[in-house]
Amino acid sequence: MRRKTALAEISFFAALFCASFLSVKLNFILVGFFAILCGVALLIKNHRKILLLILIPSAVAFTVYGSFLYINYMQVMEYDGKTAEFSGEITNGSYISNDLMTVTAKGKINGRTKARVTFFLADKNIEYGDKITLMAEFSAIQNNVEFDGKDYNYTKGIFLNGNAVDGYEIKKGGFSLVKVIRNFSDYTYERILRTVGGNEGAFLGAMLCGNTSDLDNSVKTNLFRMGIGHIFSVSGTHLVIITLIFGFILELSGLSRRKRLFILEAIVIAFTIFAGMSPSVVRAAVMTTIINLSRAAKRYPDPLTTIGLCAVIMTVFTPYQVRNPSFLLSLAGAFAITCVAPLFVNYINYKGKFAKTFNTFISMCVIWVCNLPFCVMFFNEMSIVSPVMNMIFVPLCTLGLVLSVFAALTGCTGAVAIGLLKMAGLVIKPVIVVSQYIGRSAVCYIPLGYDIVKISVFTALIIVIIVSVTKKRTSAVIRSTAICTALLFAVLSVYIAVLSKKPQIYFISYKNSYVMVLNIDRKAVIIDKDAKAADACVRLLQSKGITQVSAVITFKEAENVRAAYNEKLNFCNFDSDNCYNAANVNNIDVLGFEVIFDNDELKISYDNAVIYCSEETSVSSEYDCMIDTDDGVILYDDSSFDVSSDSNIGGIAEITVKSNNMRVRRINYGIGF
Repeated sequence: MRRKTALAEISFFAALFCASFLSVKLNFILVGFFAILCGVALLIKNHRKILLLILIPSAVAFTVYGSFLYINYMQVMEYDGKTAEFSGEITNGSYISNDLMTVTAKGKINGRTKARVTFFLADKNIEYGDKITLMAEFSAIQNNVEFDGKDYNYTKGIFLNGNAVDGYEIKKGGFSLVKVIRNFSDYTYERILRTVGGNEGAFLGAMLCGNTSDLDNSVKTNLFRMGIGHIFSVSGTHLVIITLIFGFILELSGLSRRKRLFILEAIVIAFTIFAGMSPSVVRAAVMTTIINLSRAAKRYPDPLTTIGLCAVIMTVFTPYQVRNPSFLLSLAGAFAITCVAPLFVNYINYKGKFAKTFNTFISMCVIWVCNLPFCVMFFNEMSIVSPVMNMIFVPLCTLGLVLSVFAALTGCTGAVAIGLLKMAGLVIKPVIVVSQYIGRSAVCYIPLGYDIVKISVFTALIIVIIVSVTKKRTSAVIRSTAICTALLFAVLSVYIAVLSKKPQIYFISYKNSYVMVLNIDRKAVIIDKDAKAADACVRLLQSKGITQVSAVITFKEAENVRAAYNEKLNFCNFDSDNCYNAANVNNIDVLGFEVIFDNDELKISYDNAVIYCSEETSVSSEYDCMIDTDDGVILYDDSSFDVSSDSNIGGIAEITVKSNNMRVRRINYGIGF
C-alpha cells in the first residue's frame, strides 16, 4: 500500500513539473487526454490499478497547474505595464545601497487581485509585517543575460516589479510572532558578524540564518566548487541538529511524550521562520512533521512515501514552487540519502575495515548523481570533488553550526556565547582556507555552459529511468547508473578538452553596450565598451569554465572598467594591472588572436579569418564576419544574425572561428517560464 501511495504522489509531482513548461491551453488539453487514458485503463484487466494510480494523479496535476495559470498568474499579469494601487504587508527586504532597498510585499492590486510584488524603495527603516500602500507602475520581471530574474522570482510566486508613482505610505504592523522570530534572526546574524567577523562570521551566519549577503563572492564560488555550498541552504541537516539538541533537552524535562512532540513541532516551525522559510527548510520541516506524527501514531514512516507526500503538500497550493532550485535540490538530496543510497550500500555490501567510511563515500556519490540533473538546469558549474569534500568538511561545518546554535540560545551575549562563537569561527576557518585552493583548480569542477553537458546528462537520466521501469531489479539500476555516470565523465572530459582548444569569440549585446570575449583553451581576453555588461560577461566566463583572463581592454576609462572587473573575476586568474584603454593600445597579439584598435573600431584576426567590429557596418566582402556593435547584428556569409532586439534583455552570440569561415549561433541561458 505504501508503494502504491508513493507511486501516486510521484506521478502527481512529475506531471506537475512537466505542466510547468506548458501553456494554459496545453495543460487543459492534456487533462482531457489523461481523462481518456483513464477510461481506456478501466477496460484493461492487467495492471489496471497501477495505471490508474499514474494517470489520475497526472490528470489532477495538469488541472492544478492549468488552473493556477488561468486563475492566478494570468490575472496578475494583466497589470503588466499598468499603473494601479497596491496595498499589502511586507514579507521581505534587502538593501541595494545605503539609501535604496528591494521590498517584497504580499497583498492586493486595486483591492481585488492577490499578488506578491517586488518594489524598489528608499530606506525608511522598514520591518517585517509593516503595511504598505502606494500607487505603482507594474512591469513583468524578465530574464536577461545578467540574471534569469523571471525564472528566479516566478518560483517564489513573484511575477511583477513595481515602481512607486507618487510616494508611498508605510504603517507599522502590530504584534506578530513571525516578526518577532525574524527580528531575532536578524539580531543573531548581526551578533555573529560582530563577534566572529570576516568570512568566518558570515559563514556561520549563513549556515544558521540562511543569509549569505556578507560572504565574499569569491568564498561562495570556491565553496560551491568544493561541493559544500549546500551547507548555506538551510535544510534537513540543520533541522536534524536542532531537533536533536532540543529533543535531548526535552527528554531531561520529564514531560509526557505527547507534550514533547507538541513542543518539538513548535520549535521546528519557529526555526523554519528563523531561517527565512526557504523552500529547502520548509521541505525539511514538512518531512520532519510527517515522520514525528507517524511515530506518534506508532506507524513506520516509509521514506519514499514521506518524500512524495511532502512534494505534494508543498506544491498543490503553490504549484510555482515545482521548479524552485532550492526545493528540487533539497528533495533530490532527501530522496538520494533515504531511498537510493541504502540500495547501493546494501548491493555492494562491503564489510572491510573501513566499511563505514566507504559506505559514507558511496552515499555522497549517490547524492551527487541525483543532484546532477538539477545542477545542470540551474547553475553554471558543478563540483566533481563534492563526495570527498563533504566527508571531510561537513563534520566541521556541523560542529560550527552546533556551537552557533548553543550561542544563539543564550541570545549571543555574554562570555559563554562569545566563547562558543569564537570557537565556531576557528572550526570554520580551515574550511574557507582549503576552499581557496580547491576552488582555483580547474580539475575540481565541470563548467555547465556547454550544450553537450545538458544533452549527455539528460540522455543518461532517460537511460537509467528506462532500465528502472523495464528491468525492475536493483542490480540493473545500480549497474546502469554506474555505467552511465562513468561514460558521462569520459564523454564530457574528452569533449570539453577538445572544444576548449577551438578558438571562439563571444559577443554580448546588452544595455546599448557590448562585450567581446576572445577564448581559447579556457583562457580569455575581454574587450569591453564601458563595463555596462560586466555581470553578463562574468556569467558567461563561469559557464564556459574560463580559468584565466589575460587582459581587459576598454574604449572608456580603464580605471572604471578595472574596478568593475577586479572583484567580479575572483573565480579565475586575473591581474587587475592588465586592464588597458584601447587608445593606449594600437594592437595586441595574444592567445593566437591579433586585434587592431582604431578609435571605436576593431579588427580581430585568427588563422586568416578576419572579423570587423564597429558601431556602423556596411556589407563588404573584405571581411569574413562583421559586427554592428550598436544594434547587435552580426553579418557573415551574406547572412544576418540579430543577437538581441531588446537591449533590456540582451543576447549572446558564439562565433566559432575557422580558417576563412565562421559559425555563429545564439546562446540562451536559463530554462525559461
